[in-house]
Amino acid sequence: MPSPSLCLLLCLAASVAHAGDTVNRFVTARPALPLRTRADRTAPVLAEIPRGDTVTVETLGGQRAIVAGAEGWWVTVHWMDLTGWVFDGYLAPVPPAPASCGSIVDYARSLEPRGPQVEERNDEPDRLVRSTRSYAWGVTLERVQAADRVEDRLILPSLGLPEAWYLLRECLPGLETTAWPRASAGPIERFPDRVVVRGAEVVELRQEGANVVATRWGTASLGER
Repeated sequence: MPSPSLCLLLCLAASVAHAGDTVNRFVTARPALPLRTRADRTAPVLAEIPRGDTVTVETLGGQRAIVAGAEGWWVTVHWMDLTGWVFDGYLAPVPPAPASCGSIVDYARSLEPRGPQVEERNDEPDRLVRSTRSYAWGVTLERVQAADRVEDRLILPSLGLPEAWYLLRECLPGLETTAWPRASAGPIERFPDRVVVRGAEVVELRQEGANVVATRWGTASLGER
C-alpha cells in the first residue's frame, strides 16, 4: 500500500496536472519565494513573491525536487504580471500564520469564522466540553476541555506535513529552527506520518489522509489562549 505522503503527493499533483486546470495557492516561504525562469534552483529569479501573497498554479513541471528537506514539485505559476516556476513545498491552500501567532488556536482565530461554534457537554464522569468551529478555507478547530486539561485539534485541508510546518512555524513557540526537520533532533521528533514538537507546548503534526491535524495538549489554563 502506498505511504500516506506518497498518496498525498499524487493527489496534489492530480489536482493541477489536467490541462486547463488552475488553482490558487498562498506562499508560505519566509520572507519570500523566488519566482524562477525555469524549473531549476539555479535558474535566474524573476521576482521574490512575499509570504502570504497568492499565486495561480497552472501546470506541473514533471520534476520532483527536495528543498531544505521538503519534497515537492516544480510548478508554473502566475503572479502579478509575471509567469515563472516555483517549488510548491512553499505553497498551501490556506493562508500562512501571522507573525503574531503563538499557538495553533491563534492561527484558527486569525481566519474568518464560518458559522457558530458547536458545543457538547458530558457532565459525567469526566465533565468534558467538546467544541467545534469551522473557519475560512476549510480549516476546523476542535477542542476537548476537562477540569484539568485541554486538547486542541486544528484540521488543515489538502496539506502535507512539510507544507503544514512552513504554514504554522510561528505558532510553535519555543523553537529556534524554521527549516523542515530532516530527522529527529532535540525537541523535534520526526516519524513517517507525524512530527512531535516539544517546545513551550507539546504539539503534534500528523498526516491523516489528505489533511494534516495539529494537536496541542496542555492544562486547563491554556483554554482561553
